[in-house]
Amino acid sequence: MYMRHLKDRLRSLLESVGFGNVRVTREAWPPYLVCYVRSGPGDADDKPRMADMVYLRIRTAQGEFGLMDAAGDLPMLDLQGTGVLAGDLFSELPDLPENLPFCPCLFEPRQLLRLWQRLTAQQSPARH
Repeated sequence: MYMRHLKDRLRSLLESVGFGNVRVTREAWPPYLVCYVRSGPGDADDKPRMADMVYLRIRTAQGEFGLMDAAGDLPMLDLQGTGVLAGDLFSELPDLPENLPFCPCLFEPRQLLRLWQRLTAQQSPARH
C-alpha cells in the first residue's frame, strides 16, 4: 500500500514540474522504484533513450546520494555545478521507508534542475 502511495507521489511530483509521459514501475528485488521520463515525443509506454538521461540513486537508510550518467559511471556530486546534492531533490517526499535501499530515477539534467528549483521555491522560510 505504501509503495503505491510513493509511486503516485513521485508521478504527480514529476508531472507538476512539466515532465511528460511519466511511468513509475516497481522492481521486486531489491525493492526500488524506477521513473521513466521521456525526453521527447512518443508513446507513454516507450522507455526513454538512455543517452538522454541521467541516473539518480538515493540510498535512504544510509543517507547517501549519487547522480550518474546513463552508463552508471562518471559520478557527479552536484547538479550542473550548482552545489546542490542530487538527493536533496526528494527531500519533499514523505517518510521513505528504511527497507527501500535505493530509488533510481532517469531524468534529463535540465529537467532535474527545474525540479530542484520548483521544490526549493515551495519551501517555507522557517525551513531554512
